Amino acid sequence: LACQIYGMSRRRQDALREFSRALHGQNFDFAMRTWSMTRLALKHCGAEMSAKGLMEQLAEGDEHAQAQLQTLEELVGAQEEDQSSMSVKSRFAAFRSRWRTLWATLPLRISRLLQKTVAKSSLCWTRLSNLIKSCFRRLSSFRSKQSLGGS
Repeated sequence: LACQIYGMSRRRQDALREFSRALHGQNFDFAMRTWSMTRLALKHCGAEMSAKGLMEQLAEGDEHAQAQLQTLEELVGAQEEDQSSMSVKSRFAAFRSRWRTLWATLPLRISRLLQKTVAKSSLCWTRLSNLIKSCFRRLSSFRSKQSLGGS
């Protein structure tokens, strides 16, 4: 558990230390189970190859253990390959779906945008017109006060 926590926290040295402690004095089967459970966390922090080196040291001289190690590597490699190809396919499918939706709704979106723009510009012109009228009223009021006061 500590190895997984350190690994997911990207603390490479601590993750490797805990992984090594977990393997100390244990048989190869226990080490394989431990490695398979912590592999993702070790990969996350960049310690996967170092952990693999520890596993290879444990398997040294035992053909059965080396075969198990190689089989696990092949299974993990195939699984990662499947996941990466699936993720590309799913990403493409999602992109294609969004693209189709955009093209199907584009006329409606443009129409709404134009309506909003026209409404806002109309409102702006109305406000500007009212402002100009107000200025002229004040100016004429000011002139009339000047002409009354000046005569």
